[in-house]
Amino acid sequence: MSFLRTFERASSCGNTYEIASFSLSAFLCPILYDRIRPKTTKQHERQRTEALFRTLPPAVELETCFIAALVRASSCHGHYKGRYRPQNPLSQYSGACRPRELLSNTAFQCQRRNYTKTARCARNSSFSASIGKEDLHALVDIYGARREEHEHQVDTPIDPVPVRVKSSEQPFEDADVVESHYLINPEPSSEASRILADLSSLLEDPDTPHEVIYALYRQLPGSRICYLSVDLRKRLLKFLSQVPAFRFKIKYADNFLSILHDMRAENIPVDLALWSTAIRFLGLSEGPHQAVRMWREMENHYGLRANNYIFSILFDLAAKHNSFALAEMIEKEARERNVKLDRISRMSRIFYYGILGDGLNVRRAYAQLVEAGEIVDTAVLTNVISALIDAGEYPAAVETFERMKHLHATKKGATHAPNLWRERRELRILLTKAGHHYRRRPEERQKFQDLAPINPDWRTYRVFLRYHALVTGEWQEIERLLSEMRRAKISLNSEIYAVIFSGFAKHGGIQLAAWTRHNLESLWQEFKKANTEDPVENSLNSHLVSMIMAAFRHCADRTRARSVWETILERWRPPRRLDLRIRQLLKK
Repeated sequence: MSFLRTFERASSCGNTYEIASFSLSAFLCPILYDRIRPKTTKQHERQRTEALFRTLPPAVELETCFIAALVRASSCHGHYKGRYRPQNPLSQYSGACRPRELLSNTAFQCQRRNYTKTARCARNSSFSASIGKEDLHALVDIYGARREEHEHQVDTPIDPVPVRVKSSEQPFEDADVVESHYLINPEPSSEASRILADLSSLLEDPDTPHEVIYALYRQLPGSRICYLSVDLRKRLLKFLSQVPAFRFKIKYADNFLSILHDMRAENIPVDLALWSTAIRFLGLSEGPHQAVRMWREMENHYGLRANNYIFSILFDLAAKHNSFALAEMIEKEARERNVKLDRISRMSRIFYYGILGDGLNVRRAYAQLVEAGEIVDTAVLTNVISALIDAGEYPAAVETFERMKHLHATKKGATHAPNLWRERRELRILLTKAGHHYRRRPEERQKFQDLAPINPDWRTYRVFLRYHALVTGEWQEIERLLSEMRRAKISLNSEIYAVIFSGFAKHGGIQLAAWTRHNLESLWQEFKKANTEDPVENSLNSHLVSMIMAAFRHCADRTRARSVWETILERWRPPRRLDLRIRQLLKK
């Protein structure tokens, strides 16, 4: 049975080597650095980014092209949220925030022996010129494990694991949709011409809801896909494929697979990139086993062999659903096919060993990523921090977090991690391509490493907020992290609020005194204001609303919970199933 059809559901089933003496100036008093950013419109930025990817000139022009795009991707004026400017950098990252047992480590003490008043004054007026491999290694290797391993065992191999791409940000390159030689586009009527014009216009706006785009496509008569030109069809499929996991809905999978079914019905070939998106969407909506079935169908019935991106998606889905037997099967298949590892692939090692609770191999995988010449940015370090926490090494994660902030504060010409997922996606693609093109040219590659953002972003803070909200229940730590985000001008969004509300749902009421109704009400008022000012980044969704209602049900009375629900209904229309569940909750 083919998956390329419109789904009709009655119900659906559910996401080392030596620590060298690196530049001590990267960990001393930073001098604040800023520059005037050119003001450009959002449309102009998008046009320049799109123009970058149409052609990739060779040699020197390619390097200039990459660097210019990297700066634009991380310094977009329209989405710039401010610089991280610590008022007292040394005091901010010392004391209770740094685990005492880590500071007593001999290897790290070697790096701190020059922390004297004279040394600080001597370095107070200089930035770190560049970030070398030893600086990157030192961010994570806090135990000095690389020194011991380098003395006793050089280049210890790690069994290869399948490449991984995070489901929320899949770095596919645009591939051409092959035009069937046997297809004759029908002459569109006046109504069809109007629909095609509206569709082309709406695709220009990246914020157009997917539902609107698909509904307009469905208005085309007869064989709808035949009315689309090659260019319009590519734009439509690209638009519908770019969905982060936190905004994914089951109907997105239905819509995308329906269009692929229309293509197969008209003998229009489906390329590997479209199959990859279809497998990802099906896995998010139906689970990893259904995704594996589609992968096998693609290879057995359509003669297409899976690439590293598809193995990344399959492994990611299996690991996140705790299907470890399935993940091992995918790993074995990827190893037998000799799948090559790139920057994203090596990030999968870090994720995988974190899930297994193997902190040692988390650090080894990160060290191999650095030694392979891949570019390290905020996304890589956030992945390491998350994996260390999953492996039960919270103090190590905190130390890596603090070193990130120190290194960023003293980094000359430091750029900032983008806040929006589209900009993060573009930056990730840029860094992956740059690492590939300049792998054997370290001097050119170093330019990209120096420009790559390494400051903590909201995703980095979310890792620690989730840990304290769901594990430790330390409200004081959450307040400290939120205060630090505000000082760094990192805006909160729906995902951050959902994590904090989930903490009230778990610890509120009589369990922990700090999770009080007063604190909950303050958070609710702050979220309402943020939702009014930026309804896109602080939008209401089913998960967030569920956490809000559970929090008020635990920390307040039924009357207050009903009042909050009425306020939510004024701002957002919930799905019918969620509406029924909330009403049942309010009756208890």
